[in-house]
Amino acid sequence: MINIPTFEMNATCLLKDDFTMYLHKHYDLFFRRILEHVTNRLDDIEDEDLLCWIKDENKEIYELRLPEDGFHKALKQAWEYFETIEEYETCEVLKELKKRI
Repeated sequence: MINIPTFEMNATCLLKDDFTMYLHKHYDLFFRRILEHVTNRLDDIEDEDLLCWIKDENKEIYELRLPEDGFHKALKQAWEYFETIEEYETCEVLKELKKRI
């Protein structure tokens, strides 16, 4: 069974235009989860589209789902993150993963 992670985020950041920048600064594990989730979905390890849980500052919990039609966009954002932190090996893994979609 896959352990679905919970990420704590301030809800105001979720609504701003700088959400991507916020993620890049604070949530390395979020982008790694995208990679894991897409890989698991393609390998039939996960059959649900639940990517993670988000807990806001009021302790409210929300589901964040990643349907198959969102794989390309999510992998693009993850690739941009890993390129920014110069983790090129992971970029190569993402490149190969995109070929499988």
